[in-house]
Amino acid sequence: MTDKPRPEDGEPEDLSAVDPVKRTRPAASRPARPASPGGAPRPLAPLGATRPADEPSAQFIAEHTLAADETLSHLALKYYGHATPPYWKLIYEANKALIGDNPNRVRPGMALKIPALPEDMK
Repeated sequence: MTDKPRPEDGEPEDLSAVDPVKRTRPAASRPARPASPGGAPRPLAPLGATRPADEPSAQFIAEHTLAADETLSHLALKYYGHATPPYWKLIYEANKALIGDNPNRVRPGMALKIPALPEDMK
């Protein structure tokens, strides 16, 4: 009778349960990992809570849901009284994560945050 080598003897473990395509063990045989490096994920702050001093805070004067015929220039004119690039780009930069890399790709139904004007643009 031949003894099977054990993984602790320096031999590879039995990989017959390994998925040949993914080359991973089934989920049940993998050790559990914490959700984040520190353990549990950080809880969300309650509404109205202030940000820590190291995080920048932006002031928003409105949230506007785009209609089918609206552009960033329309919003700049409506909220700031100017439709020129410095004004609509302010709205774009505040919503770049939602809009993407092209400011011309706004779509109806997008809920955009309208930032307050900086002092030098008032």
